[in-house]
Amino acid sequence: MKLNTTLQSNKKVLTTLILLSFLLYGNSIRNGFSLDDSYITVTNYPKPGEKFKPNNLLVSKGFSGIPEIWKSRYAHDGESSFDYRPIVTTTFAIEYAIFGQNPHINHIINIILYALVCFLVFLFTKKILAKINIENSHLFSFICALIFLFHPSHSEVVNNIKCRDELIASGMGFLAALFFVKHNENKNIKYLLIGCLFIITGLLAKMTTILFLFIIPLSLLFFYNSKIKKVILMSIIIFICFQVFNLVRDLSVTEMEIRHYYRFENPLFTDDIDFFTKIFFTITTFGFYIKMMIFPYPLCYYYGSNMLNPNEPISQYFIFAIIFTISVVYFIYKKKNMLFIFGILCFSLTLAPFLNLHTPVAGIVGERLSFIASYGFIFSITSILYYNTSNFNKIKSSYKYSFYVFCFICFIYGFNRNKAWESKLSLFENDAKRTEKSAKANSLLGNEYFEGLFMNKMNLPPNVLAEKCMKHYNLAIQADSSIFSCYNNLGALYYSFYGDYNSAFKYFSLAILQKPFYPQAYENLGNSYKKLNQIDLSYKAYIKSIQQNPKQYSAYLEIIKLFFELKKYKIAIKLSDISLSQFPNDYEIIVQKANCYMMMENHAECLIYFEKAYNINPTKRLAGFISDKYKLLGNLQKHLEYMDYFNSLPN
Repeated sequence: MKLNTTLQSNKKVLTTLILLSFLLYGNSIRNGFSLDDSYITVTNYPKPGEKFKPNNLLVSKGFSGIPEIWKSRYAHDGESSFDYRPIVTTTFAIEYAIFGQNPHINHIINIILYALVCFLVFLFTKKILAKINIENSHLFSFICALIFLFHPSHSEVVNNIKCRDELIASGMGFLAALFFVKHNENKNIKYLLIGCLFIITGLLAKMTTILFLFIIPLSLLFFYNSKIKKVILMSIIIFICFQVFNLVRDLSVTEMEIRHYYRFENPLFTDDIDFFTKIFFTITTFGFYIKMMIFPYPLCYYYGSNMLNPNEPISQYFIFAIIFTISVVYFIYKKKNMLFIFGILCFSLTLAPFLNLHTPVAGIVGERLSFIASYGFIFSITSILYYNTSNFNKIKSSYKYSFYVFCFICFIYGFNRNKAWESKLSLFENDAKRTEKSAKANSLLGNEYFEGLFMNKMNLPPNVLAEKCMKHYNLAIQADSSIFSCYNNLGALYYSFYGDYNSAFKYFSLAILQKPFYPQAYENLGNSYKKLNQIDLSYKAYIKSIQQNPKQYSAYLEIIKLFFELKKYKIAIKLSDISLSQFPNDYEIIVQKANCYMMMENHAECLIYFEKAYNINPTKRLAGFISDKYKLLGNLQKHLEYMDYFNSLPN
């Protein structure tokens, strides 16, 4: 398969698909970072006067971070570490090294990758159709690629910078499929090895490449009349590629994958649901995706509990799935359309892992999860167009107006949807009316308002932001009472904004009730007890927080301050020493220890620790304080030394 020849003979198609991709998604270039982008690149910006701490250290190192990227999990969120996707993280490190922190470049590259995936859809379709010599395979393939390009359900994959993993994984999958069928034509082992390389590369971007375990064998069965033995052999080879990927991951990464699943993400994670209910829910999930393929409105960035309910066996989606399945079986029986059957099988089999039968899906459903599967559905739709046109050559006169209207509607819808992805807040607010039943979606929006309130990031009055926080946290709890973070954040709101410590105590307690292992909530509970003058209970809550997480830094500070305020300075010093074993050379803890010695009038020890603190963080105020202390003690040499420091430091 010569790349030069392929590009030259299909240059117009490639150019058209690139231009249309930029026409449809070009307005996304102005967008910033959005949903989950912080997992895979640097999304926080420097603050004036503060040392910049990028939220993704490996990517911020640029080229020098790449070796470590290949030894690390691709994302972390405090208590979890996710998957292994070094290829996609490497692309962000390279971009950061060349362009710095620039979401607009990230969006441009996503659009280019999407256009290339659409082109690969065209090439693969054309390749398999050429084998059965159908009339106008070029036009069939182009229409298939166009529908794929314009389909609104793909907007998340293009707009969400994080979803580049899906673009690379699917692109590599289609490239692998091209080389596998090429090998099947001429038996050249070179093409088989290249195909295997693309499969492994795709898996290193995201494991969804394994879905081509269905597409490739089906292609060989339907278009190459391959024997079952040959098809099984190809499937085994793809599975071996998957095992090679697992070996690379296991040899490269020592860090365990940790992923906690919660009811508000999917009730199937926690609820005891019988097998028949699961079957009904699987059909319901299938119906959701069929509806999204046919009528992709409304689109939502997140679904989760209550958006689709396993305990509601007969829903509109269930009925939709049953009607669709009966219609498909009838159509196959009447028309014997082999292209349609191929497309439907591709769609159903590549969607099967996401139907909540064997393994529950976080979020229950998601647009990105159907990205590869949508190819099969679109292929089957194109086959209906093909067989219902007396001469596919004349499709322009038969169906052109309907097709143009379809493209125009999809363009308007997709173009407007891109605007929603401008930022996390714009996305959450845009979808708020459609996600009122989603606990996680309301929690995410509440968190944005919460951050805006306490970090002064929004041009809204504080009381308005507080009310918005309350509204969406309460909606989240109504949707699913197990969503522990909302109780904790409501408690923080009552504590810090309203000064209502009794209500704060109530919500922190509810958070712990839902999630007993919750160090942050225990620390917050300790703060509430302290305000309510229940010192013993405050101490116990802080200790519990530290026991659950020995790195709960602020809990150490609070317990030291607690004993300092009680004038139990020796205990506070002991606690400072314990804290410093976890956080060596920490400025705040050392200052607390120095303050304890100062209150005990142990000036020698007090100044030792203030000097240590100064060496860590030299400030004008601290230099002046130390200088004055040495003057009072009669140590003029040290007094003058720190006075020089004081004079040399900027105001």
